[in-house]
Amino acid sequence: MAAVLAAGTGACLSHDTASELHGLWTARSHTIHVLSERRVRGGPRITMHTSTTLVPEDIVMVGDLPVTSVSRTLLDVARTCSVYRIVRMISEAAFHGTYDREAVHDLLVRNVGRPREVAMLRRAQALYEDGSCGSRSLLEEQALWGIARAGLSEPLLNHHVEVVDGTIEVDLLWPQHMLVVEVDGPGHTRPSARRRDARRDSLLVDAGYTVLRVTHDQIPRIAEIVTPHLGCG
Repeated sequence: MAAVLAAGTGACLSHDTASELHGLWTARSHTIHVLSERRVRGGPRITMHTSTTLVPEDIVMVGDLPVTSVSRTLLDVARTCSVYRIVRMISEAAFHGTYDREAVHDLLVRNVGRPREVAMLRRAQALYEDGSCGSRSLLEEQALWGIARAGLSEPLLNHHVEVVDGTIEVDLLWPQHMLVVEVDGPGHTRPSARRRDARRDSLLVDAGYTVLRVTHDQIPRIAEIVTPHLGCG
């Protein structure tokens, strides 16, 4: 609140700080982000942003704090976040009942002067509506970056697939190739995790999927690992 008051009338919390307050992303920001219509000097751990398109509809109250709306927050973080992280934020907002597709559309129309962010948010919306839930971890984003850099087709991320016992959420999915790739962090080395993973893999294989597991140290070679299974190697 002190940071907001220092920025003057009409200022609000924004960007990563707003994402955290809305419950869109769990990682805590080490910097307080404040958005204002006028240029204000920041300070230690305070980043000030200036906008000429901020309108009252872009600000909501979270408790006693003025914060950019979910829609405006999604647009602002689109400048620095990956599209997969934005998809994750949309998914979290939808879960909390705060994602308003029409509000996002109206916001994009009002911010045509920010073509990079507008394009990124539109792409994130399209991925979300295609069934992707976005990234859950930095490892997943690194895997997706490696896939994109190699020019391979883009997978769905954290998508639910049908198996005999119901559905399973998989990390990366190429539905046209019936290919599932699971990105395993260090926690997957525990015996209990290995047993759970083996059960999941068995259900997926029975449903007709090819399942590949890529460990964190294999991420740099992920394109090489998946290429033969995508019909391009």
